[in-house]
Amino acid sequence: MSTRKLFTLILVSFVVLGISTADAQTGTSSASGQRIWGYTFGDFFWKADGDTARWGRGEYMGTEKGMMGGSLRRLYLGYDNQISSRFSTRVLLEANPGTTMPNGSYGVIIKLGYLQWKAPDFLFYNQQFSVGYFEYTGSLYLRLLEKRLTVETMGNYKYKGNGRHSSIYRGFIGYEITRFRFGFEASKIHDNLSTSAGMISQNPFVYSIFYAFKMKVMKQDLEFFARYDKFDPDTDFSDSKIYPNDLRFVYDQSLLILGVNYNPVPTVSIIPNIYINLYDDKRAQDINRKNDVVLRFTVYYRY
Repeated sequence: MSTRKLFTLILVSFVVLGISTADAQTGTSSASGQRIWGYTFGDFFWKADGDTARWGRGEYMGTEKGMMGGSLRRLYLGYDNQISSRFSTRVLLEANPGTTMPNGSYGVIIKLGYLQWKAPDFLFYNQQFSVGYFEYTGSLYLRLLEKRLTVETMGNYKYKGNGRHSSIYRGFIGYEITRFRFGFEASKIHDNLSTSAGMISQNPFVYSIFYAFKMKVMKQDLEFFARYDKFDPDTDFSDSKIYPNDLRFVYDQSLLILGVNYNPVPTVSIIPNIYINLYDDKRAQDINRKNDVVLRFTVYYRY
């Protein structure tokens, strides 16, 4: 996206923010239980260290050292309908860099579309999309200990045709009190890849740990946070395994993000943070690459 388009988009976003601040905490709701809501966030960044090698899956892997820029990372627009006290529906649209059109404009994808049923202390929903193949998702959600402890599990299975299928199993546990938050999440994935040697299986694994606490600094409430992610692109990696011509499959990655969150108003977050992505070659030859170090200024708001 060109610099002119980026700053135009950011300007329009802040105009929308100014118009919608009055309703920002709850979205635009109606007496019938229908609600329109969303959020947007993006970054200004400076890459302090690293190289332009496109090895691994780092967000800034191809960005030159010393480069400055900005990006709109995600825009959500959702519609909720509370059908009754136990049944509700949600449709969610998303735009992000992965939906960019050939002309540089952002496209839109359907992120979610489901029917949800609530009962005391747990929640269940499922969704199915018809896109020429078969896909099914199920989830279980629990809130315990006076809603301080959250436990969530999710499973997804997709049949892609021609004997190909993929699956993902995810678990999350989080604990929150007034000035403290902690979370752990792990996902196990299975997929099939088409290579010159035929079809091979790929089994990525990822986990994430998050910690945050709030404190007053010069009479301002600030939230300090740290996040650590570990990503293994294939737990069954072997030097003899023929992958697609893409070095992303041979590097384990460790991501560390440290930052502070400031809320000038409840629906706006200004988040200076540092992004450090570490690479570890899984192959016997062990080709080193520089770690990515990026200073970021993130802006997030809800509407």
